[in-house]
Amino acid sequence: IFSTHAMFEAEQLCDHLFMIHKGVKVLDDSLSAVWNSYDPRAVELEPLAPLATVDPSIFQGIAGVIDVRVAARGIELSMVDSTQAAYVMGEAVKRCPARRVEIKRPSLEDIFLKLSGGEAESLREEMAGVELASTAKGRA
Repeated sequence: IFSTHAMFEAEQLCDHLFMIHKGVKVLDDSLSAVWNSYDPRAVELEPLAPLATVDPSIFQGIAGVIDVRVAARGIELSMVDSTQAAYVMGEAVKRCPARRVEIKRPSLEDIFLKLSGGEAESLREEMAGVELASTAKGRA
């Protein structure tokens, strides 16, 4: 049993997940089943050119792409559910030579946010408060 608020640690160390939000179980399943249940709806492209020189609007005409944003390592293309990732990947590479193009799997943090119905910043603040309370309690 491994308990953590750091989802990236759970993602790397665990093969079964049990998530709780405000005292209520929101997930209890194997990691592989979780990945299969949360079909990736995004493609990430890392351009050959420096990221700052790429105009993200060149991807907006790709059928099935509903949002284009600059991410930490490249351009993230969010897709509608019926869109084939392979099609989007091919069209994206036609518009921008790529060092890397891949299907972006949601992180466990993304999945937790979806399950809890929360917003990232408010949940991070809430988790920080829990960790601070735990630390203070341990010192008392």
